[in-house]
Formats: sequence, structure tokens, C-alpha cells
Amino acid sequence: MKVFMGMVNVASLMDDYAQGFKELGHDVFCVHNRNSVIQSSNVDLHIPKILKVKLERESFTKEQAADLNKKLLELAWQKAVEADICFFVWESFMPDASDLRILKKMGKKIVVRFCGSEVRDPDVYYQAKDVTHYPYVEYGLSSSIEEFEKKIQYLRTCESFADLIICPSEMSLRPVGCRQMYLFDSSLYENKTKQNEYPVLLHAPSKSAVKGTDIWLQVFDVLRGAGFKFGTKFIQGLPHEEMPKEYASADIFCDSLFIGGRATWEAMAAGCIPVGVDDSYIVKVRSDFSDNFFQSLELENSKENHALWMKLSGMEDYILKKPGLKVTVDNITDELAKLILDYSRRQKLAEDCYNYATTLLSPVAACQSIIDYIDDPDALDSQLTQVHVPFYNKFYSPENVSQEKLAIMNKYTGLVRHCKWYKKFVSPCERAGLKF
Repeated sequence: MKVFMGMVNVASLMDDYAQGFKELGHDVFCVHNRNSVIQSSNVDLHIPKILKVKLERESFTKEQAADLNKKLLELAWQKAVEADICFFVWESFMPDASDLRILKKMGKKIVVRFCGSEVRDPDVYYQAKDVTHYPYVEYGLSSSIEEFEKKIQYLRTCESFADLIICPSEMSLRPVGCRQMYLFDSSLYENKTKQNEYPVLLHAPSKSAVKGTDIWLQVFDVLRGAGFKFGTKFIQGLPHEEMPKEYASADIFCDSLFIGGRATWEAMAAGCIPVGVDDSYIVKVRSDFSDNFFQSLELENSKENHALWMKLSGMEDYILKKPGLKVTVDNITDELAKLILDYSRRQKLAEDCYNYATTLLSPVAACQSIIDYIDDPDALDSQLTQVHVPFYNKFYSPENVSQEKLAIMNKYTGLVRHCKWYKKFVSPCERAGLKF
């Protein structure tokens, strides 16, 4: 089977999925069409890199560059046409995902992996934190009506034509796959679980505000002032392919203090202990939100259903069992101090982290689950029902949005109202003019 992957290699996700599909015996062609140093360039067609080389070495004019860019995109499209599965990360060929309709008519199986900001509205996102208790991080998202329409159009078009969507948006109406989110190819990372007596602490923020850089720097100053012995490394803007050796050179990874990400797994694969946000808050979500959550799914609020949700959503294995040091802003200094002093604990954690990253996060298992769903979607729909949080359908309140924005919301809900999954998963209701 042939798999096409594009168009943005966010957090090097394409590398991991491609590795899983290849190990299962499938042909994979990956296209990256966005400039970024924090993403791996290990793809088959890196359009910005080719254009950069041509402009620098061959003195291309802007017109020639535009013509080359068009030809490269045509090549990418031809690869998608030849594929059995078209797998899109962050964006498809067209900003509004209108190409998905064409690919669907050609008989392609379509998989879409959302990453966050491309389908996130600040107002909906802010409200979701009060209902789901997920953490809110200020990403600096645009609140313009034009940007909102682009995002919700892309989201609903993907929901309309994809065979499987991985990772939810706060505005999602269609249930998404969860198991397929958890994968990581650890083969590129050197295993260095042997801890130094005086640990080296690494902080490598992609976005300082999201990762809590100012707080980490204060913590380092306090611990040094108290006489603790440790080294520090601060890295930002380093090409992604150079990061494995940096993780291997450190003992403790000073991770995000607000919301986790892929870097946690990368550090663990090198035997570097992540210290960061206590993401067991996700388990608390189901405790605080359980009555409304299970009622909205027309399920009994029982221990059995809680346990089933934890298992099907991946929370049991990927959250509760995840090693590392989980901290809050309030206790970070004390907890890090204890870890620095306890060598045997650090050694045990480093080994546990390496084992977690190299076994539980296998790309093969995640990719096989994608294929299983595509082959028999009805068999897994009940599982998606169990893990779907219908926030936008059941809880979002548009009372403070403009009539223009409300009209756009209803317009794109109408785009998916005919879908089989809509009738199955979306409850008819109306709140302050928002209609389902």
C-alpha cells in the first residue's frame, strides 16, 4: 500500500508515522512545505529547502522560484494521486482543504492529524478550560473574523471528507482517534541513562512563554544561591536533527511548565529525565467533569465506564504510567532540589524513561491502528464515542460573540450536517443562536 504524507512536518510527526508505516511494509512519500528549524528535514520532498538552495546557488529570479514552487507542488500532488492513503498534518494542499473532496472522489482514504493552533479559536479555547479543566496557555492566537472563518472551514471540511481524524479541536463535532496520537520513533536517540553525580539541566524552549522559561531561570538562580551543584544548558532555535545529542548530553530536561509536548518523549528516549507539567490533571478532568461528560454521551457514570474511558483514550498507559518528575509552578524549586540530591532516584527514573519511550510509544502500533480503523470504521466507532468530549456541541456558549461570527459557526455546522457521523454523534440543540 502507498501512503502520501504532507504538508507540514510539525514536531517531526511525519518521521514517526512514516517509520511505523514502513515497518508494516508500506511505501511512504513525505512532503514538507513550511520553513522551520524545529522540525526534522528528513522527508522525501522538502519544498522550502529546495527553493532556498536554488535561490542561493543559482541566482533564481522570483519568477523562476515561483515557477519551480508550482512544479514541486504538482509533483507532490501526483504522489498523492498515486497513493492509497493521503495523510495530512497541519494543512492539506489548499488552505480550505477543498482538495480533500477531489481526493475522496478518487477513492483515496484520507487521514488528518490536527496539531492545535490551525483549528483553535481563542474564545472557544478559553471557554473549554472552564468545562474540561484542561490547561489554558496564551498562544497569541488571532481573534480576527477572517482567521476564524479559515480555521473553522478547514476543520469542518476535514471532518466532512476524512476517513479518520487524529487529535481533537475544542470546536470538534466529529469524534477523533486518540490511540493514533501516541507514537514516537526512538531509534534516532542515543541511550545515555547513566546519570552524572552533578546533573546537567537542559532547557530548550520552542516558545519561551509556553515552556515557562522565565520561571526556570529563576529556579536555577535560587538553587545556585542555596549551594546546589549542577550544570545548565539553554538551547533555542537549534535544528531538530541536532537535538538528540543535546538530550544525551544532559541528565534532566527542564520541560514545559504549562502543557506537554513531543520534546518530553525525545528527552526520555535519551535517558534524560523530564521535569515539567503534571499532566495527571487530565485524569482529574474526568473526576470533576464526569457527571456532565458521561451524561452527554448517554452513558452511566460508573467506575466501569471511567476505567473503559481511561483505557480506550490511552490515558491509562500514556499519562498515568508516564515516568519523570511532575511539578507545579508552586513546588518546582523544592522538587527539583530533591531530585538533584537523590542520585539513585535519578538513575532509576532515567532507566524508566528510556523504557517508556522505546516500548510503549511504538510507531508500528499507532500506524496499525490507523489501518485497522480505515479497514473497518464501524467496528471502532463505539470506541470513538467513549472518548469523545462533545464540548462544542453540548457546552460552548456563544453569548458574547458577534452575529457575524455566529453566522459563520452555523454556516460550517451546516457543511457537515449531512454526514453519517453527524447524525450519530451530534445532539440536536440550540444555545444563544448556535444551532445543531
